Amino acid sequence: MRLIFVRHTQTDFNKAKLYSGQLDVPLDPEGVRQAQALGVVLRQECFTHAYCSDLMRTEQTARIVLWPRTIEVARNSLLREVDVGLAAGLTRGQVMETYGNPVMDTRHPDFDFSLLGGESKKGARLRYVRFILGLTALSCKPMTGSILIVCHGTALRILFQPIGLELHPQGGYTAVEFEELFKLL
Repeated sequence: MRLIFVRHTQTDFNKAKLYSGQLDVPLDPEGVRQAQALGVVLRQECFTHAYCSDLMRTEQTARIVLWPRTIEVARNSLLREVDVGLAAGLTRGQVMETYGNPVMDTRHPDFDFSLLGGESKKGARLRYVRFILGLTALSCKPMTGSILIVCHGTALRILFQPIGLELHPQGGYTAVEFEELFKLL
């Protein structure tokens, strides 16, 4: 079973370098174009299942990438972006200026937004691992196709970095066999 992880494509928040966290923001026109281009790249992929977070930017990306296929896209809150709490809608600079705590930066090795009503790096990674472990029921069935999983950049980075997988930019994807990923976790 092959997993195709896609980072949702561009939003106005990404363009402005704002933390979007779990705010429900849509794709911007460039994000729609990026998703369409990725759909062309993945047009030969035989998807049997598709998952995304319950935030509209991932669902929009998934539906555009899958078009014209008629696969149901299952929304799952475990695939949400890192919850940055009160930092949502702010730039890194604004967060540092307002709160002055270096761990309130998603690039900090041990970031933690729990003081702002958000979550820690460890908490977000555990959510993603729980989602992947939930796919084990599918992996027990003989499958020849692929599973599309559309989620978020920071969350994918903290899932991938410890196991040596590369995070591609918006509009890119990472393919991995489920058994290989399961061994790495």
